[in-house]
Amino acid sequence: MIRTSANVTIEKDGPGFTIKSIALTTEVEAGGIDAEKFRAVAQETKKQCPVSKALASVPSLTLEATLKS
Repeated sequence: MIRTSANVTIEKDGPGFTIKSIALTTEVEAGGIDAEKFRAVAQETKKQCPVSKALASVPSLTLEATLKS
């Protein structure tokens, strides 16, 4: 099971709006992996993710990943 949510901060910017931050929270249920390895894989996956790359102009894009066993 993988459950991900995103908290997005949008601020007024002139006549429009700008995304200032995106905070991703992911919970994963998986066996056969320890928490340290899981965090390393999650952070590397974030770097390679096409959606993360598309959102590269957002000033703050964070990921909090939690492994539930």
